[in-house]
Amino acid sequence: MRNKNIVSAIAVLLLTTVSAANAADLTPAQNEKGKYGYVDTAGVFVVKPAYDMATPFEDGISRVRKGSKWGLMGENGELIAPVKYAFIGDYNKYGYAVVNVGGTSEATGIMIGTVTGGKYGHINKNGEEILPPKYTEIGFFDETNTAWVQAGNKYGLIDTTGMLIAPAKYVAHGTFGDNNICWVNVGGYKNAEGAVSGGKYGYLSRSGQEVIQPVYVNVRNKFHNGISWVSKGKGRYGYIDNTGKEIVAPIYDDLADTFSMNISYVKDRNLWGYITREGLPLTEIKYSSVFHFHGGMAAVGIIDGREEKFGYIDETGREVVPPIYESVAIYCNDNHGFVKSGGKWAYVDKNGTPLTPFNITGFSKIMQDGYVSVAFGPGFDANNPVYSNVLDSEGHLLNDKIYKNVWGLYGGYFCVNKSDGTWCWLDKQGNECFDGGYTTVGSFSEGLAFAGKNGKYIYIDTSGNKAFDVPNSGGELYGGMFNDGIAYIIKNDKQWGCIDKTGTVIVPYELDTQDDVAKLLSDRYSIKKEPLKRRDIELYNLYKNRTKCSIFDTLAEDMWGY
Repeated sequence: MRNKNIVSAIAVLLLTTVSAANAADLTPAQNEKGKYGYVDTAGVFVVKPAYDMATPFEDGISRVRKGSKWGLMGENGELIAPVKYAFIGDYNKYGYAVVNVGGTSEATGIMIGTVTGGKYGHINKNGEEILPPKYTEIGFFDETNTAWVQAGNKYGLIDTTGMLIAPAKYVAHGTFGDNNICWVNVGGYKNAEGAVSGGKYGYLSRSGQEVIQPVYVNVRNKFHNGISWVSKGKGRYGYIDNTGKEIVAPIYDDLADTFSMNISYVKDRNLWGYITREGLPLTEIKYSSVFHFHGGMAAVGIIDGREEKFGYIDETGREVVPPIYESVAIYCNDNHGFVKSGGKWAYVDKNGTPLTPFNITGFSKIMQDGYVSVAFGPGFDANNPVYSNVLDSEGHLLNDKIYKNVWGLYGGYFCVNKSDGTWCWLDKQGNECFDGGYTTVGSFSEGLAFAGKNGKYIYIDTSGNKAFDVPNSGGELYGGMFNDGIAYIIKNDKQWGCIDKTGTVIVPYELDTQDDVAKLLSDRYSIKKEPLKRRDIELYNLYKNRTKCSIFDTLAEDMWGY
């Protein structure tokens, strides 16, 4: 009798071992009544068909549904989490999934509709509730390895173990920024649109500590270079550092969002002035308009009678250009700016000395070393600028010609459109270079520039010699600047592709946008490491609007071939 029992036990053990060995091959299947179970490779039900839905196994776990409730099944065919959840999310990198108990949802196929009500928690891959479902909302873990949870109308912070490291007492919160701290609000309330009113603001660390106590009625969303503006009410503003130290007491009516060049502007009784990062005055508070520093100077305005006049101050607070002009350029560079008088502009240096007559009608951004494109004709349109020549840092035109257009300064050259309609390049000494009668050109980058005429397109080098022909099957082309050995090409103003520095077409000119080319370069060319073909384009166009995955991951390698 004992021998029979031993034999039976061995048989059961062998059967269990075989079932476990084949468990990885289980797939969901329906019976004739539409119920789901799992079958082995022979098509035999190993898990009884008792579910309204079952998903394939992934990392040894599958989801099963009865009615509108979900559970988890292990590879041995046994439930590891009971069928009681209105929602089971995807597992994160920590091995946790968000679950909902008590909520309601409409189940459709293997997808779950929007869940309303109930409580949220976390389960691990063993189906254990490591964070019991007790929260009305659970956020995602971010790079600080913390997540926000909501209990009722208040938020708290948990770590990856589910421990509450900051109590659920905050009405609202920001995201972690400088020094891994974020703003929190205590005592306020949210309106229907989610905007916060009332209460007090402070800052919370990633460890859940209130590093800056909630004593302010308003704060900056994030610290910038270790500084945040704050308000204690009654429209009074100041600055604190990320330790909570008040570096500028909240005594001003208004101030700049942040410091620029360690200088900020502040407002008191409707006038503005400048202070240092230490809170010391840099100028008197006397200006009607102020702006941040650019290129060593900041534009300022002052009321003169009924008119506002403008000038510049330097970083010491000195008025290097007295506020006597109709207008000034806000963006300076290399201690140069523009001032306006009588409806025309003049170029000025850091001492406010006009370097040109007041005869300029428009100008570009001031470039490196003080170079700037300028216009002299009437009707200058800032939205579609056309420039006549270039000024150097001393205010001299590069040459005595008036061009139909001038733009760019890349690789040491400007592109210029001559009076006869052809294009060439202009060096920083004013010499016309590489004048090949081109009808279209591009800026130099990585030693090459695009050029074309008579339907032929090339790239030239910095000696003006042809580097290579740009392949073209017909139509108008324009070639962009090279970046990391790749230049975008647009054909007939609507078809995009790209080439390398040998002139080889890497992506055929058949895509709708430059972004499409960039996507194929990233998803396909970076792996294939050889020029793409029409088949790559066809498959990309077929799948680009149907999946959020990369094309390479979506399609098997053999599907890319002809």
